Amino acid sequence: MVNTKKSAARLALENMKMLQLSPKCVDAFRTDHSIWCSERLDLMMAGEKEPILTAATIYDTADPEYPYSREVQKALALVRDMDCFPYHVVQANTAIGNLFAVLYTTGEEEECPPESVNGKSYVYEVPAFVYNATQPNFSEFGFIWVKPQNGALLRVS
Repeated sequence: MVNTKKSAARLALENMKMLQLSPKCVDAFRTDHSIWCSERLDLMMAGEKEPILTAATIYDTADPEYPYSREVQKALALVRDMDCFPYHVVQANTAIGNLFAVLYTTGEEEECPPESVNGKSYVYEVPAFVYNATQPNFSEFGFIWVKPQNGALLRVS
């Protein structure tokens, strides 16, 4: 089947709704294909090795106040160069670098939607290109697990 932008946009919107992204984020994508970014926030206590609270927030990547605009645009360009249609980014700072997971669709009707993991409706496996802004040579296509949280996505694997 021919990969068209129209079918890719439709599939992307379906995925965004299934992943429970913020209505504001979905509307911005529907209107002008704006791509938003979910960012992981960890609350740490002095002396603790693990966060006491993990949350996610969401940003419009076109906002001039968004601090990772350059990295996101580079990641999106790499995905588009592979004839994929990006619809959301999930950012996380990790021990191996600052990661930007670009969620995408190919636009093929046979493409599988995000799948729940182990039958749990609150964790989904999605195809993504993970751009490592710290070490670009470690960037790769694959699948990640995300958890919807207050209209944003939290990467859990």
